Amino acid sequence: VLALPGYAGEALPGVRRVFLIELPRAPRWSGREARELRERAEAVGPPRRLGALRLTVLRLRSPLLPRAFLPDLLDEAAVTLGERPCRAGEGGFACPGPGWVRVAAETREVDLRPRDCVYAHPAAGAPLQIRFPAVPMGTVLRGHTGIVGEAALGGDAPVRLTATADGEYLGAVDEPPRTPGWHPFAFDTRRLAGRTVEITFTVSSPDPARRWFCFDAMTVDEPLEAPASPVTSPPLPSRKASNPAHLLPSPAQRGRVREGVTR
Repeated sequence: VLALPGYAGEALPGVRRVFLIELPRAPRWSGREARELRERAEAVGPPRRLGALRLTVLRLRSPLLPRAFLPDLLDEAAVTLGERPCRAGEGGFACPGPGWVRVAAETREVDLRPRDCVYAHPAAGAPLQIRFPAVPMGTVLRGHTGIVGEAALGGDAPVRLTATADGEYLGAVDEPPRTPGWHPFAFDTRRLAGRTVEITFTVSSPDPARRWFCFDAMTVDEPLEAPASPVTSPPLPSRKASNPAHLLPSPAQRGRVREGVTR
């Protein structure tokens, strides 16, 4: 079920069809969401009336179909904090130390929108590593980073997300403090396309207080579109990426092939 305030900037990965449910007589209904969806889709037959509701089936003209959406693969991952393993359970991975140092696949509010992501709160003094053992690769590893809820309005330090494939460095991005948003990144993986590799994400921050960090990532086949500037160390309070095309358009929903229902 998709319930976003708008769809113009949402790539909707994995969505082939949308069942659009509208209530035209509702107060303050403008039809904007429907118009944004119709601009990128074709109607499958005429709308149907169900009492006061109107149902339209839409087929996206160019659906984004990821090879893998990594939050869906978290159950197969291994998580460590420094050299110490994090214990897997029903709610994700609990790491040594305070209870808020954990990793889980969740739907969280980031910049006032629901996002399916890997929640990974950094810890002081040790990197948090998430290893996905068998990820089918496309030409681009793309995703987003953000800070959950009101914590995005504060913080004193950035959170760095670094990605490797079979130990080979792919790139890194910094999620800056006091900068709400669902920030896109993309790393060039053309040399790995068609292979299955181990992807490792490392989450770290020089000051992890209230860094309720979330990220998503997916492997896709698509052209690169934009150059990027290198990230330097230590992390800077600005957002940069170290691999081409970190400014690709931003998908927002769960990246497995599915049908979407929106209202």
